[in-house]
Amino acid sequence: MMFAASSENYRLDQEGVGFVEFDSSSANYESKAAIGLSGAEFSISNNYIIDQGRVWAITPSEESEEPGEPEGPVFPKGGGDEIIPQTGVSFSGRAYPLSRIELLKDGQIVASTIAGPDARFSITVTGLNAGIHVFFVIGKDKDGIRSLPFVVPVTLTKGVIVEISGIFLSPTLAVDKEIVKQGHNIAIFGQTTPESVVTIGVASSQEIFYAVGSAADGVFLYNLDTAFLELGNHETRAKATKDNEVSGFGRTVDFVVGTKDVLTEDLDCAKRGDLNDDCRVNIVDFSIAGYWYKRGLSDEMRIRENTQLNGDGIINIIDLSIMAFNWTG
Repeated sequence: MMFAASSENYRLDQEGVGFVEFDSSSANYESKAAIGLSGAEFSISNNYIIDQGRVWAITPSEESEEPGEPEGPVFPKGGGDEIIPQTGVSFSGRAYPLSRIELLKDGQIVASTIAGPDARFSITVTGLNAGIHVFFVIGKDKDGIRSLPFVVPVTLTKGVIVEISGIFLSPTLAVDKEIVKQGHNIAIFGQTTPESVVTIGVASSQEIFYAVGSAADGVFLYNLDTAFLELGNHETRAKATKDNEVSGFGRTVDFVVGTKDVLTEDLDCAKRGDLNDDCRVNIVDFSIAGYWYKRGLSDEMRIRENTQLNGDGIINIIDLSIMAFNWTG
């Protein structure tokens, strides 16, 4: 973006623009910026774009408020005017209609917002320190089920607002039975962006896919006939497509085909990513991992990292991704 201003004493032109070239079919992307930063990053999402440009917050003087003066950036004319560069990040994309969206930085909630009826959201936080931070964007559907987090590490530069757009949170998903009698139906349901196509995968030894549409409120439901499923453990997952944009698959939900029906009450106790033994993977566990991020581990934490994360003896982005995948909220 180009800023320009002039006075009888001087003229100022300022440019600070960055961009990212990305490949949506790969988890790896390359970031490039006119301010000189570049690097490879990792994310669990397939669809997003990063742009970064220098943004100025202006403290105008009375002189700048003269009638008829054009809109746009205000630069000092002398006296006490200040140009304050802002450092921060902005996320936007699709979630669920009227859902609560939380933005976490390094495991801590730093901002929240409510998505619109069309499921679109935008959330921005400024006043951050320059450096590498890991951000999580999490949606919560009408039933209180949390999405699989969108996770991305971002290098912040002083005076730059990094904009990450095109996010498409994966659908939430649940089933009405933990155990379903063979031949009975099991309801697979959740929420996503309105009037989208939801692809539901059901797998045991082989995965089979079904398509169903979401309603105006983003809710979808598929009643699966289990007559053709063998006895034993199965799992299901879902992703959504809207206007040629595709989300990633969300959290995998397990169920059993057996000889009787048992209704779902609570999620199974989490095994991976549960760092405080409360049978859930949520903000508490991310806070624990955030404290140990790239630090030397205590003996107790070393055991937990080995048994519940990836076992390489350090908390890093790989461990955070494992926790994100096993997120229960």
